[in-house]
Amino acid sequence: MTTPLPFSHYYPMVCKPGEYIFTQGQEGNTAYILRRGQIKVTRSSEDGKEVLVKLLNPGEIFGEVVLFQPGGYPGTAQAITECEISPLDEQHFSALLEEPETRQPLIQTLMEKLHYLNTRLFTLMAYDVEERFFRHLEHQYGIKETYSLGITKKDMALAIGTIPETFSRLLSRLTKRNLVRWTEESLWINPRVWDDF
Repeated sequence: MTTPLPFSHYYPMVCKPGEYIFTQGQEGNTAYILRRGQIKVTRSSEDGKEVLVKLLNPGEIFGEVVLFQPGGYPGTAQAITECEISPLDEQHFSALLEEPETRQPLIQTLMEKLHYLNTRLFTLMAYDVEERFFRHLEHQYGIKETYSLGITKKDMALAIGTIPETFSRLLSRLTKRNLVRWTEESLWINPRVWDDF
């Protein structure tokens, strides 16, 4: 669970679904805190292969790398749903570190991000695509029977480190086994999936 950051005094910006906050390689001097909605951060290889780095939820900070080193943003941040974000330049970021009420939550959320990336790397290496799918649901949304995800199948494929075609075949197999049902509005998971997980 992400540690919430106190940011009520930072002015929000509203982003529409599909809008880019920044793109990979773009020069910048601003980090952001996600206040509402969901954002995906991706990286692309030289041959155009896109990899999902993280799906961001409210309370998370992103783009902070440009405050500490030159070279532009290392990835692309794009709104999945309508979002509110608070921009933080170096001065604002330093102020957060100096204020006792925000220093600890800020450090904790950065450590949580590092832990997440380490866990994600292990998951990609250690588990097959089916187990990665269910582990992602558990980590990102919690254990439920019905989810309102608000993301596409393509984005879910990116999130679990596979290609859309492979994910579609996985969904087809799971649907035939009556373990999942993905509609435009929701994703249903058979409760026995979690019993066996």
